[in-house]
Amino acid sequence: MIDIDLEGIEPIQRVIGKAPNEVRKVASRAINRAITSARTEAARGVRGTYRIKHGDVLKTIKIVKSSPGTLHADLTSRDSPIQLIKFSVSKNKRGLRAGVKKGASKPIKSGFIINDARGGTNAFVRLTPNRVPTKGLYGPSVPQMIGNEQIIDKVTDRTSEMLMKRMEHEASRVLGG
Repeated sequence: MIDIDLEGIEPIQRVIGKAPNEVRKVASRAINRAITSARTEAARGVRGTYRIKHGDVLKTIKIVKSSPGTLHADLTSRDSPIQLIKFSVSKNKRGLRAGVKKGASKPIKSGFIINDARGGTNAFVRLTPNRVPTKGLYGPSVPQMIGNEQIIDKVTDRTSEMLMKRMEHEASRVLGG
């Protein structure tokens, strides 16, 4: 979860020299643009590291935008582990080969793929030499992927950069220049 709080807007208020309401509007717009940028950067970071579709990442992310009254925005990702078949899985003679992260794939001995009656598909592995029991295979959830340190650092840097850039832009817009 990524939070953006804006405290200490008095210097901006002095520069604009207008009513506090205008300053709060400027800050709220800047925060909203920064949190939207954080969502995009999180999805890009996950796509750069993991083999997952952009849309699968975006559908798990929820944004609560800022308003002039709150000056606070939240970015939250909620999801359960993703079926391994959503990543890169291929069949070979010995079973399956699966890759969750880009540039790395591992063999899954005695793995197989099933198309079930409901139209779903997933990779499974046998737990014993017999036909049953079997176990479905899953990769990490999107929140776990976003929680990767490198991705968090990228998102944080991009968000703070965008917040400062948008604060300047919105302030100059209010000033009429």
